[in-house]
Amino acid sequence: LLSSLILAFVFSYIRTQDNQPYLTAWSAAWVLHALRFACCLLGHTGLFPSACEIASETFSVSSGYLLLAGSFIFLGRRVPVYWTVFAGAALVWVFITVPAGVGAFAVTLPAYIFIAAAHFLSGIMFLRSVRLNAAGKYLVGITFILWGFHFLDYPFASEHPQTLPMGYLLGSLFKLSLIIGILLLYFYQARTEIAREREELSFFVRNASDLIVSIAPD
Repeated sequence: LLSSLILAFVFSYIRTQDNQPYLTAWSAAWVLHALRFACCLLGHTGLFPSACEIASETFSVSSGYLLLAGSFIFLGRRVPVYWTVFAGAALVWVFITVPAGVGAFAVTLPAYIFIAAAHFLSGIMFLRSVRLNAAGKYLVGITFILWGFHFLDYPFASEHPQTLPMGYLLGSLFKLSLIIGILLLYFYQARTEIAREREELSFFVRNASDLIVSIAPD
């Protein structure tokens, strides 16, 4: 929960400084990710177990979708419709199976297949991006892919609670790696944008000087 709150705070703060759509999507994703853990903690107290389970899985799927959407936007692409349909189907599944009393494995499997697939695709997109030359893209891409594999074992964790501490540790390490990589990419892109604007300004000044010289009276 703490690592998710740190991620939510960092990206929300960056968004206040630079209101980019991908930062909005990523900020919202990490806020929902933190809320998911809050629901899990509340559920362990025995209060509103069904509502907490529905909310937890809803926040998980929504967070994964927004994380994927932010990656598409950051790379200058649009989110394909089938990803939205996939996320919607996973949410519908949760709202049907939890009230029906289906076991945790069956409830969570479609949701985490979607989340894992979203992370896989995000990782591949970053690694294959030709417009990103910063080392951060490899850290982000590899972390997304490894985290995707890790999400696939989430449905089995409910049947093997002794593995939960190691799973939380791995999740925290992936979050730390991801925040470092994304910040590296963000500052690389910001520096590239500043350099481009400086070059455009320099080009404008040079051409303006030439124009003044050419029209100046002899």
